[in-house]
Amino acid sequence: MTDGTDAFRTEVETKVAAEFGTERDAERVADAAVRLRESEGVEWSPTFIAERMADAPKRDSVPEKWDWLLGYVGGPADAEEYRLAE
Repeated sequence: MTDGTDAFRTEVETKVAAEFGTERDAERVADAAVRLRESEGVEWSPTFIAERMADAPKRDSVPEKWDWLLGYVGGPADAEEYRLAE
């Protein structure tokens, strides 16, 4: 893993944890975001990820908010392998 990937993962995790207050879920989102970035070349900023997840329904869990974001954007990002909700 490169320094750029580590920095991206850390920034996503920090922003999601700050927005939603759940470290473990923030780690899962960051891991999924890195996989998506590396596999599909999706270049979302950590700020975009946290802000769009905040647009998801308020009652949704953090994994559901991430899945909502994938559906919102669509395309290669909206694949089962990147979803987190159970």
